[in-house]
Parts: sequence; structure tokens; C-alpha cells
Amino acid sequence: MASDIHDAPGYATNVSNSLAEASSCIIDASSYIDDVPSGIVNVSGNIVDITRRLGNVARHIHHIARHIVDIPRLIVVVI
Repeated sequence: MASDIHDAPGYATNVSNSLAEASSCIIDASSYIDDVPSGIVNVSGNIVDITRRLGNVARHIHHIARHIVDIPRLIVVVI
């Protein structure tokens, strides 16, 4: 029992350090939570950008396809 009383200050210090670390982790977590909305906005913006780019690709493919269809007509005209 005497050794438990003797060790109590060390235990209290350990508990205090653990609480300080926990507090620091909570602060870090809250800063990450603060970043979540802007991250969601960035992802949303990227999805919109990707969709727009895919639309551009589809338009170009359609344009190329129209020219490919014109090739046999041109061959017929030349012959």
C-alpha cells in the first residue's frame, strides 16, 4: 500500500500526459473535420469538370464519326 501511495504522483503524471495527448488529438481531429466541407466542394467541382470533359470527348467522337460517314460518299463522288 505504501508503494502505491509512493507511485501515485507518477501515475498522476502519466494520466495528465495521456489527457494532454488526447486533447491534442481532439484538436487535430477537429481541424480535419473543418476541412471536410471544402474537400466535398473540391470533389464536387472535380466531378463537374470530369463530366464536362467527357461531354467534350463525346462531341469530338461524334464529329469524327460524321467525317467517317462522309468518306464513302466522297469516294462515290470521286469515282
